[in-house]
Amino acid sequence: MDKILIADDTPSIRITLKEGLSAYFPKFEIEAFESGEGLVKRLGEDLTGVRIALIDNDMRPGITGSEIIKRYSRLVKFPFVLDYGGDEEIDKKAMQNGAFGYLIKPASIVKVKDMINRALEIRS
Repeated sequence: MDKILIADDTPSIRITLKEGLSAYFPKFEIEAFESGEGLVKRLGEDLTGVRIALIDNDMRPGITGSEIIKRYSRLVKFPFVLDYGGDEEIDKKAMQNGAFGYLIKPASIVKVKDMINRALEIRS
């Protein structure tokens, strides 16, 4: 089964994303992580079937979404989407570091779905 990885340190956002994306993408397994470290550990494992990673930027303390994108976007074949609070420098840096795109919080689940659809279409 293809997978979508999501990471967000806020439990309510993480649960909403997982439930919403599971409904919109029933053919995908949604794997959710509560920290950047959890996602990094997963990125070091078998990535068979992973199609996209959606990352929240404000994972503090610990590794941020921007740092994960910089470290992994050129090493894997799937796109990264950054979800963050709106600091213009973060979105520019994420795109320079290899992000497919970004969403500014609070992004509706429909906007998240649309961004993931675009990423999947381009990268498929």
